[in-house]
Amino acid sequence: MPESPPILRAAVAADAAAIGALILDLAPDFAPQPSAALPPAFTASLAPERLAQRIDDPDHRFWVAERDGRILGVIALARGTHVLYLFVDRSCHRGGVARALWERALAQTAAAQTWTVNASVYAVPVYRRFGFEPTGPAELRNGLRCVPMRRDRPADHAQPPRQTG
Repeated sequence: MPESPPILRAAVAADAAAIGALILDLAPDFAPQPSAALPPAFTASLAPERLAQRIDDPDHRFWVAERDGRILGVIALARGTHVLYLFVDRSCHRGGVARALWERALAQTAAAQTWTVNASVYAVPVYRRFGFEPTGPAELRNGLRCVPMRRDRPADHAQPPRQTG
């Protein structure tokens, strides 16, 4: 019997430990070099208490994909349009979880015209499928190798002007 689709929901502070563990488990995919240690500031930012503060911060929005009480993926937006995190458990790669999370975030930011991300080199193909394009070459940012990317809302999906009166 096929697995049920994950439930998408807003993250809560109690999810912080599971979110941090998920991201750290995927560290080899985005470390500057396969055997390199992650920058201490990045690792510290994933501590449960720090993540819980971010989840509760109104400048950040987090959603998780969950099945049977287990977090399978997370997406977080900073300032409404910058993808801070998009991570999916390896067992769910290529299973539509990242797309479902992205579509949830996109729907929740319907008024936005542009989104940005500093994508790991590993994740660039995923972001390209979501309509992002690189805005520069790969660079080392805060000790992590990333590619700055941007997605503009297609003109045919622009929000109509509001009528007043």
